[in-house]
This record gives sequence, C-alpha cells and structure tokens, in this order.
Amino acid sequence: MNKVYNKITIYGESYTEVSLIKKAFEERTDKTGTIIHNGIEYQANVTYLKDFDWAIVQCVETEEIFKDLMYIDIWQYVSLTIVVIIILCVVRIIIYWHRSNRKINTDTLTGCSSRAAMQNLIEHLSSMKQYDISVIYLDLNKFKQINDTYGHDYGDKILCIFSDVLVDTFGKEGYVGRIGGDEFMVVLLNTKEEEITDLCEKADECLKERGKELEIAFPISTSYGFATRRRGSNEDLNDIVNKADERMYDYKESH
Repeated sequence: MNKVYNKITIYGESYTEVSLIKKAFEERTDKTGTIIHNGIEYQANVTYLKDFDWAIVQCVETEEIFKDLMYIDIWQYVSLTIVVIIILCVVRIIIYWHRSNRKINTDTLTGCSSRAAMQNLIEHLSSMKQYDISVIYLDLNKFKQINDTYGHDYGDKILCIFSDVLVDTFGKEGYVGRIGGDEFMVVLLNTKEEEITDLCEKADECLKERGKELEIAFPISTSYGFATRRRGSNEDLNDIVNKADERMYDYKESH
C-alpha cells in the first residue's frame, strides 16, 4: 500500500481524477476502481465502516501491481518447470530401474528367469513352511559335443528350444530359470512326486521331438533330478537344491 488518503485530504482535493473515492464517501458505500492522482494511476479500494464515520482507502500504483504479477508469473513458470523436470527425472529413474531389474532377473539368451532370479526365489520360499516345495535340476545330454561339432550359435539355438520346452511344460505349474550353461532349474509348489516325474518325462519327449526337426547327428534329450521339502519341515531349502543337482548327475550316469 503506497498511499492512504483520509477523508479530509480527499475532500480537500479538487482533482476530478479521484471522484471514485469522493463518490464512495458521498454514498457511504464501498467502491473499487482506478484513480489518477498527481499523474500516477492507482488501483483504489474504499471500504466504508458503516458503524463509524470512517473509511479505509487503499491505493496501490498500477505499475507496481503489474510488476508483482509479473514476478509471480515468472516464479509460477519456474516452479512448473522444476516440477516437470522432477517428474521426468523420476519417470526416467523408474524406467531405468525397471529395465535394470528386468535385465538382472531375465536370462538374456533364453528369456526365462536368470540364476539371480531363481536364487531370490529360493530365498523367498525358504521361510514358507506351508508348502511342499520341489526343486528340479535339468540339463542337456551331450551338449558339449553338440557345441564342438556344430558351433556355439547352434548350441544357443538348442538352449532356446530347451527353455521353450521347459516353460511350456512347467510354466503353468511353477517357475523356470537358467542356472548357467545348459543347466536349468524348475521350482514347483504342492506337486506330487509322480506328477513331477511325468512332467520331466513329458519335457524329455517334447525335447526329442523338437530335436528331430534340427536334423543333427546327436539326439536331443535331458537328464533331470528333483528333491522335495515337505510342508512344516525345517530342512534348509538350499540343501534341497543341492540334492536335486546331485540326483540329476546320478540320473545322467545311470542313463
């Protein structure tokens, strides 16, 4: 507020430019508008106190108002820009985290779960005693010979076929992940041993059929082994994983 005019001063002026304020006093009513005093334009507001013979007159230079408004607009623009930048940064961080997390949890060759993802799953399930948890280890027979004979690109193609077969066979029942090389792990919940054997044999048959399409000298087949921790058991789930791995090699030697 730049200037305040009291009643005596206003009536003492002869300028018609302040007629808005004079009119407010004459009508004993509130008035708001523009006045010009001494060549300066003001935005005036007259508030009449009806219970007293007083009026509050507020006059602010119009130029100052626009300066303040411009200042506010600039800060609003700056604030909005900062908010937009923060939102974009947060979105970028989320996308980066999602891609990184997906990269860590997904095997880049086959597209199934990675070794890290399967390890996290085992840790997550370790404390869940309300389930029967079965772990299956599987690998390809004579995979080294296939790689040596036909090359690693061909070996990668067979690994992808192997992964597809396992996902098709076990995907609805549990979790499938590549542990490394040609070794894969499957985790099943509340599945009977005879059902697990049937699923493993089904996967082996499907793999052999897919292998016939490749027209290579080696038959494509898998060896497997599994172990189960019964619900309520305090057995370490990592020991179950090791048992499944050992039984897979026992199966390979016996077959």
